[in-house]
Amino acid sequence: MSEAGIILLITFVAGAFTLLGAAVVFFTRQISSTAMALVLSFASGAMIYISFMELLPESLNLIAEERGDGLAHVFLLGAFVFGALCAAVIDYFIPQQHEVGVVDGSPPATEKMARAGMFIFIAIVVHNLPEGLGIFAAASADINFGLTVALAMAIHNVPEGMVVAITTYKDGRRAKPILYTAVAGLAQPLGALLGILLLQPFLTGTVLGVVNATVAGIMVYISLDALLPMAKAHDEAHHAIAGFFLGFIFVAAASLLFAF
Repeated sequence: MSEAGIILLITFVAGAFTLLGAAVVFFTRQISSTAMALVLSFASGAMIYISFMELLPESLNLIAEERGDGLAHVFLLGAFVFGALCAAVIDYFIPQQHEVGVVDGSPPATEKMARAGMFIFIAIVVHNLPEGLGIFAAASADINFGLTVALAMAIHNVPEGMVVAITTYKDGRRAKPILYTAVAGLAQPLGALLGILLLQPFLTGTVLGVVNATVAGIMVYISLDALLPMAKAHDEAHHAIAGFFLGFIFVAAASLLFAF
């Protein structure tokens, strides 16, 4: 299989984990507050680890090796801040309304819930596109690095799929939430495909580094502004912190496995 085919495959698998989140909602009679907090914070820990321990160091190396003029840190910081600002702009214009409640049987199909579900769906699609681009950039630099990034994306796609399913599930009808979660998941391989078609002819160490640092900024913003606050809102105990460190440790261990 070609490199482009491998990148599309691992990105597609990562996106498919959104449907896994929907399946959890459909086949679990009750999702407790503690479970929801653990899932959300676990995803946050995974994304924070990838951002600071994988994406940013790799970005710095790529930019520094190509430029060699001492400005690598400037490019890195600029791209990271730009990514966070992009996520903030999306958050401002498409408020995600995280108050989705806890599933116990069929969740209430209220107008407010439906509106929140649409906002969440749009926001997830919009931010999954650059995440797919991030997997493309990481895998283009090193396939094992790409697998690690894809793993973190896959983990955080599970709670995203759960939230979409919870807010769009109505009267026992599963077609709508399945369609929404599938489209949200497909946004990631679409982002990778755009990278292959548009960026591949221009790939340099600086371009890859800037893309990875931008994605790191987006992931950190999502983790701190969305996932962790949602986790804390679902459970007042320390499960959110426990889930965060479990996600951090899990991806760190996976990174070591991929290294071999």
